[in-house]
Amino acid sequence: PIEGGGQRPHAFLNLCRPGARDYLARLCCEIMDRYEVDGIHLDYIRFCFSSSKKPSAGLEAYNPKSAQSKRVQFEGSLRYSFDEPTLREFQKETGVDFFGHGEDLAARVEWLYADPDRREAWYAWKASKVSALVQRMREETARRKRELSAALFGGYPWCGKEVAQRWPGWVDERLLDFAVPMDY
Repeated sequence: PIEGGGQRPHAFLNLCRPGARDYLARLCCEIMDRYEVDGIHLDYIRFCFSSSKKPSAGLEAYNPKSAQSKRVQFEGSLRYSFDEPTLREFQKETGVDFFGHGEDLAARVEWLYADPDRREAWYAWKASKVSALVQRMREETARRKRELSAALFGGYPWCGKEVAQRWPGWVDERLLDFAVPMDY
């Protein structure tokens, strides 16, 4: 569970993990198979983000101009994907030698974010996992003759990095029957 920002605790699944993507897809398929629904709406089809102005634990974005840039904490993080299985899969799929740099997680994350190409590889890899679930749901809804929609985070291209939601590709590829901008 994630707590913070005066909100009720809530939970997110790490969409970099194949089991999490499979679980969500199976759950949506069960809903379509058991109930007469018009389709599936993918809300929060992204990574968690905290917009707190206060420094918070686990800030994923690395800002070399920030006084906090050398301080990376992960306990109670409001952002995901720095667990070891995810990082190992990232290294395996991209060839970015994450574990060969630094003695601890904070030093490795700093190394990752210090280079724009490595940082973009991280963002793109995470976004590809979110997009893979959207693609799978397009296939599942189409097979059942149902519609697919998704809540789209504003501020592109920022959201393609920070929350791993590169939704213009979803629109261009016609993965969605309709898009719901989160403009509030």
